[in-house]
Amino acid sequence: VRHADFLLQRLDEVRSFGPFDGMLAYSLLGAYEITQEQRFLDAGASIMRDLLAIPTSRCVLNGGLMVAMATAQYWRLTNNAQALQKTRDIVAQLESYQNADGSFPHWCPGSRDIHYTGWMAMELIHIGRMIEDPHIEPFLASMSAFLEARIDPDGRAIYQEPCPGVPGCTLYYYSRATGCTQDLDSRGWTVEPAYCGLLFDRMGSPKYQPVMTFLDSLEDGGTLADLYGYWPPPSDPEYPWTIADTSVVNMSVILWALS
Repeated sequence: VRHADFLLQRLDEVRSFGPFDGMLAYSLLGAYEITQEQRFLDAGASIMRDLLAIPTSRCVLNGGLMVAMATAQYWRLTNNAQALQKTRDIVAQLESYQNADGSFPHWCPGSRDIHYTGWMAMELIHIGRMIEDPHIEPFLASMSAFLEARIDPDGRAIYQEPCPGVPGCTLYYYSRATGCTQDLDSRGWTVEPAYCGLLFDRMGSPKYQPVMTFLDSLEDGGTLADLYGYWPPPSDPEYPWTIADTSVVNMSVILWALS
């Protein structure tokens, strides 16, 4: 109740009025489900009206799945048919963004990103618990196959490797290095092994144990840092929000994945 009321008091400050508000709506609807306090449903429904008005073509990839988490939750709570259809439409249009190897980009179509493929798998798993959709299982299977091939025996992600049979050529698996110059460096975030562990557990993958052992090694007295490696230089705009040795936001998401 305290956390949801905190959000209610600051909605004008924290809203983006775009797809990323899906996480905000989802949290308020979840607060209503647990507390049955009507004000949380009212606020979530108000944001939901704006989310439903966003063209589905703008609800893409990771941000689009944030909308789909909210619309799936709204359908579950209210039986709103428009919300159910929006969820299914968002999931279905992922087909046009998925690469042949099962990966997904963060921003630029055609780029491949380990981190965001894992994050989107987490969202799809959660959406699949709220609605039935025939696309979700095939997506998860192909995403898991891509990620399994990108994990070394110690459980760490392999972000680059030589092109098979092509001297001097390198394949990259994080968006910035694949030609998406406006993207961030998505390597080394401590949430990434949690995303992968959740998916590998779901799929019964043998890569589950190594990646979870690696995640466990990152913990220090109950805390985890923002990154486990690949720190950006101080000149990088990412720098202020990548250097924390105690990352409340990442620890929260890791706890969510584990639970």
